[in-house]
This record gives sequence, structure tokens and C-alpha cells, in this order.
Amino acid sequence: ILNRVVQWGTHGITYEADQRHAELIIQQFNLVAANSVVAAGDKDRTPEAWSQPLDAAGISAYRSITARINYLAQDRPDITYASKEACRDLSAPTQKSWSKVKHIARYLVGKPRLVYEYRFQEHADLDTYVDSDYAGDFASRKSTSGGCVMRGAHLIKHWSNNQSVIALSSGEAEL
Repeated sequence: ILNRVVQWGTHGITYEADQRHAELIIQQFNLVAANSVVAAGDKDRTPEAWSQPLDAAGISAYRSITARINYLAQDRPDITYASKEACRDLSAPTQKSWSKVKHIARYLVGKPRLVYEYRFQEHADLDTYVDSDYAGDFASRKSTSGGCVMRGAHLIKHWSNNQSVIALSSGEAEL
């Protein structure tokens, strides 16, 4: 848990990702005084082919910022899906890819920190919640699976992954 802030108190434990990563992402886009957005990601239906590729300096900056966002997403379930979508464009980023990452940065302006509070519990069951979005990727028609594992009221694991095959129905995507 390098560079995370963990505090032990009388009522439980608090856990927070290193907030410097969010600050650096915001500074790289020069959004310190900008307005924030309410969601980390958005679904754009315009074809990727209409977007121009980034130059060499833009590609390097995109990969650097996306890697930082991906590292931060380990501790931030609110940006996990958006981070996954940004990472899909690492091999050949475009102007559209850049706007996705900038959108995440604008989200972080309004929510730069996320602190987990793990209050002490007497007895807690282990629950897993999963869902998928059937054909959520408009270009490849692949679905995304996501979920979380909770121990009582505490989030202990979360994920968001593209499915490897193209589902032919919403039932197949759920399976």
C-alpha cells in the first residue's frame, strides 16, 4: 500500500489513495480553476475513425497521464470504468482519446479525494455484486463486466473489464 494514507482510529480504519496523483493530473491539463463534471466517463457514439491521431509528444503525454489515472483507479471505483476506456487507446491515441482523459481530469477537479471508512463491524457477510452492459462499446460491440465485493458495508474489491467475446444477447453478456 505504497503512498496510501491509512489511519487507525477508535471507530475503525480510514484508507485513502495518494491524493498527489489527482492533483498532478489536474495540473497537467491546467484545470486547477476549472469547473468539474459529475461523471468520470461518458459514452461517445461518434466513430473513432473520425478522430485525428496525436503527434509524438501528445502520445507520450497521453500515455503518462493514462498510466497515472490507471494507478489511481485501483483505489477509486468511481473512475475505474473511465480508466479502462482510456487504457484501451494506449497503442494509438487520438484526439478523441485525449478528450476522454481530459474529461476524467475535469471529474477529479470536483472529487480529488476519496477516503474509505472501514468502521469496525461485529459480523459481516461477504457479498458480490456484478453487472454488464450489453454491447456497450459501440465500435467493437463488446460488453463490459463490472462488479464489487463487499464485506458488510465495506468495499474490498472492484473491477471493470471488457468481455473477450461479442455477446449475442443481453442474457449471454450477463452470463
